[in-house]
Amino acid sequence: MPPKHHAMRVNGKRRLGALLGRGSSKSVHLFLDKRVAVAVCTPRHGACFQHEVSILELVQGCAHLLQMIRGDRTELVLELAPFGSVVDLADTLEFAGDDGLTLAHVECAAAQVETALQTLAALGWEHGDLRAQNVLVFAFHLQVPSLMHVKLGDFGSSCKYTRGESLTALRRELHNLCPHNQVSPPP
Repeated sequence: MPPKHHAMRVNGKRRLGALLGRGSSKSVHLFLDKRVAVAVCTPRHGACFQHEVSILELVQGCAHLLQMIRGDRTELVLELAPFGSVVDLADTLEFAGDDGLTLAHVECAAAQVETALQTLAALGWEHGDLRAQNVLVFAFHLQVPSLMHVKLGDFGSSCKYTRGESLTALRRELHNLCPHNQVSPPP
């Protein structure tokens, strides 16, 4: 794991590398030391970004949820998934001419995502944007699927959940928090 403190700025300038991904409230870049990722808040979406920071603080230490190393109002230092998302890994394997992800790989990843979702639910939260791009791959072995290790990331669409609460109420909370997300407001 990377050291706890990173200077994200050198001589007042960000030391960001390649763009790894872009979301509705942030862009994620490789930090130039290549051991962490840095999420930079899109200026007009600060509330949604702060919401994600609060979720990341809540899930510290959870084995299958992305970990924040440090965060503030405009930047997050996050663990770097060396294989990217499940989609990135599948594309890489296909491009390399490998058979790709096997059913055993998918089952292993799905079990870990289920654990992540159960952990979030136990904390009273719903993820809100479960998709392959948000399942990040930290370890992978083509011949030994059980060595695959994934974590769930991107908590910007997460919302507080109370058992028995209607989906309409969840959609309303999500739409009020992050209206720029592609979630239609409840009727």
